[in-house]
Amino acid sequence: MSPNRHELALINATKFGNVKTYQLDKKGKPTSKIRAEALRRLIVGLALRKGGKPDCVTQKGISIENAIITGKLDLDSWAGRLPDVPLVLPHLSFKNCEFEDVITCKGAFFQSFRFIDCTLKAIFGSHAQFSGIVDLRGSKISGGNLTTGADKNYSILFQNVKINGSLVLSSSEEKRFEAKGIVNLDDANIGGGFYARGAFFSNDTVTDKAAECILSFNGARIRGCVFFNTTNSDDRFEAKGSIHFNGARISGTFEAKGAFLNGGKEKLALCFDHATIEDGVFLGIEELENNAGQKNKPTRFESIGEIRCIGARIGGEFHANGALLCNEGGDCLNFESAKIAGSVQMNAIDYGDTDSNSYRFKAKGRIYFPYAEIGGALSFNGAALCNHKGYTLYFDTTEIKGNVFLRPTKHWVFESIGSIRGRGAHIGGWVIPPYFKGAHK
Repeated sequence: MSPNRHELALINATKFGNVKTYQLDKKGKPTSKIRAEALRRLIVGLALRKGGKPDCVTQKGISIENAIITGKLDLDSWAGRLPDVPLVLPHLSFKNCEFEDVITCKGAFFQSFRFIDCTLKAIFGSHAQFSGIVDLRGSKISGGNLTTGADKNYSILFQNVKINGSLVLSSSEEKRFEAKGIVNLDDANIGGGFYARGAFFSNDTVTDKAAECILSFNGARIRGCVFFNTTNSDDRFEAKGSIHFNGARISGTFEAKGAFLNGGKEKLALCFDHATIEDGVFLGIEELENNAGQKNKPTRFESIGEIRCIGARIGGEFHANGALLCNEGGDCLNFESAKIAGSVQMNAIDYGDTDSNSYRFKAKGRIYFPYAEIGGALSFNGAALCNHKGYTLYFDTTEIKGNVFLRPTKHWVFESIGSIRGRGAHIGGWVIPPYFKGAHK
């Protein structure tokens, strides 16, 4: 195939390892078009020919800014560039590019993969391997079907993928990361962390409100931390659908401070069944500074639906101070048979001299801890628990090695509208409720 003028310019830039930056129109939109097949031939070494043999591109890889990629980019099963098979595919870097069709790279082997502030349809890359980072900061992925007529809408399908670096799905300095289809990384192996600060996940094709899992890490191995926090630009992590980490193993902390998880009423918002988190879990208040160094108003963690951690293992503490958990008629937090090495804290957080500046921990639904083991204290200082249909706090046969705190804070006393039950529980310290308010004690 004969390259067009934009493709020729890219080939010439790639020979010297340079970034090819195309001009934008008056509205700041890309207009230069590169055919996906021409790009594929360049990536796999077929576009640069010497003596009839494919040539490798430079070690700096391919970097493109402000282009439109037309057609489907098919890199399935490329493990190297002939004739030198051990060489993996080069670094790929795209910024502010538009991809009109899906990208497929199932079973391929890359050095690194960067799509910054790009517009994408979907990426299908199960069993792919990346020796470096996978970075999709600020990109918008509309979602697509794996096969014609398939009923599931995917943004990213990375089952059994291996990433030696980190996976970054965070907002960039200019744009928010958005995925409007399922992101599936079941059984993935990630050598670094998973960053989704300020990201937005949804699935527009789901008719039953937020009924489907939209972010799945079942059986995954993440050797760093997981961050679902709010960013300095005030982009809040949001998920309209359930998030699953069933059987996953996370070597660092799991942080979702200031996040909003909407799994739907009486459905799952976040699931850690039989997962292992080697450090702590933090779902509380996010405090950030703006670009001028001034503190922004704190953002609280909120969830609609059940946070379920049946049989989970947490190596540090569990903090949800100042959070708002809503699942009326069901469990808003389920830790059945879980083991938590540190304390469990669900306290009110006071800021300033008035209660309008405080964030009271609130749970609308049952908090369920049967057969759990807590290595430190269980603390609900200043919290408000409400369950009109039964128990607010249930910890039968639970082992708590520290104290149980139901104390007041500066602005709030502990309140329970519903019963508290802990038959057969073993508490190593004291139950300390000097002030108590509620319909049932």
